[in-house]
Amino acid sequence: TKAKKPPATHSNVLGQTGLHVACIWGNVESAEVLIELGANVNAANQFNGDTPLHLAVSSRKTTIERKEALVDMLLEAGADAGLQDYNNKVPADLVRNLPNRGKLEEKLRSKPRDIRAMLLNDVTSGLSFCQPVQRRIIPRPG
Repeated sequence: TKAKKPPATHSNVLGQTGLHVACIWGNVESAEVLIELGANVNAANQFNGDTPLHLAVSSRKTTIERKEALVDMLLEAGADAGLQDYNNKVPADLVRNLPNRGKLEEKLRSKPRDIRAMLLNDVTSGLSFCQPVQRRIIPRPG
């Protein structure tokens, strides 16, 4: 028998998915494939609450051009730039000390969200919108 492929939403013990890792390393191509396979663009890891968007902008392992490409892709796929990590930081807070940060700051500015489109997307992609809402309402353990 063949080994089963892990789903795009599979995570390690820290709650980091393949999309988290792709964003850390600036691997735009892998991130694109994972998103197409249904990776949750708003999944927060258990280590510090970082989403793929937090990691895409804060990683020191990639270039500003790759960060911008990842941010564009994640936002287009429905990533919420307003989600806070466990230190109450949103992705825009993490770019403030970066050189050449202008484009990233512009991309991360809060924009009104189309709730209807998000809910329709949730129906087709596994209800990812519910998770960030639940994280804000339900207290974290510990």
